Amino acid sequence: MNHRFVKQGSEIFCDENPTYLGLDFHYKRWSVNHQECFNNLAESFNARFRDLHRGVHHKCDNKYALHYTNQAAYMSDNRRKSNGEIFQDVLKRCLWELPLREWVGYWQGNHREGELLDIKAFAPNEISSHYFKRLEEQAAYDEILMAA
Repeated sequence: MNHRFVKQGSEIFCDENPTYLGLDFHYKRWSVNHQECFNNLAESFNARFRDLHRGVHHKCDNKYALHYTNQAAYMSDNRRKSNGEIFQDVLKRCLWELPLREWVGYWQGNHREGELLDIKAFAPNEISSHYFKRLEEQAAYDEILMAA
């Protein structure tokens, strides 16, 4: 099953579970000895994402996996904030940012063709120089607010 999803020669990071020993033939495998070091960050994020999938989305399409994970990361990063603080943050972001083309006209048939992979996931065609100019304006405005 790995050959369907992971390119041969890729590096795989895992723990010392003996199940992963068979990966050495096709992949470069790195393992972590949990008796020496441990990090529950990935396990914690995966648990939160699984809860989000079960409790909110119920079905996750690979085409929008980047957005699901971004939402899970945002909720995880802001889990200690109050609902009011999160609402203000989301509202500020929605009012400040220009809408991306992919978020406009969904019901009129504007659907993403496939999953975003590689660098396309971080630099979609919809992001233009206009968008980056707006980001610079936002950064300058944020500096003014922080100075006040």
